[in-house]
Amino acid sequence: MARNPRLLLVLVLLVTGSSCTATRTREFTREVYEPAGEVLAASRVFEPGLGRVRAALIGELSRRGAAFEENEPGGLLATLPWTHAGEAAASVDLGRVRLVVARTERAYRSWSPSDFRCDPCIVRNGSLISQNTERVEDRVRRLDPDRYRVEASVRARLEEMGGR
Repeated sequence: MARNPRLLLVLVLLVTGSSCTATRTREFTREVYEPAGEVLAASRVFEPGLGRVRAALIGELSRRGAAFEENEPGGLLATLPWTHAGEAAASVDLGRVRLVVARTERAYRSWSPSDFRCDPCIVRNGSLISQNTERVEDRVRRLDPDRYRVEASVRARLEEMGGR
C-alpha cells in the first residue's frame, strides 16, 4: 500500500498546527479595616469649687449606674453601662470594613497536541493570550457597636485653677 505524502503532511500540519484555548476565571476578595477618626480629649472649666464639681460628677455617674475603678481626690475612673440598645451605636464609632471582590478572566492557548481538550493542561503549558480584571463588588459596611461588647469609661482629673 502506497502512502500519499501530501495527505500525511496535511494530517501532521492539522494536528500540530491546531491550537487549543482555555479560560480560567478566579475571584479575589480583600477586606480592609478602616479605623474611625481619632477622638480628641475634651475638657471643661467649671466656676463652682472643686468639691462641688466632684460631688456633682460622682452623683451623675452614680445615677447612671457607673462602676468606679478609681476614686481619688485628684481624679476618678468609672465604667458606664449603656442604658438602651442604640446608645452604643450612637456614641461609639468602631470604624468600617471595605470589601472588594475582583474577578480575573485569563485566556490561554496551547499548540501542543498533547493538550488537546484538556483545560488544565492548556492553562499549565500554554501561553497567556488575554487577561481581563473587573471589580465585581466594592462596598463599605460600618461596624455596629451593638454587636460587640463595648463599654464606656470616663476618666476625669479634677484640679483647682488659679486666678478664677
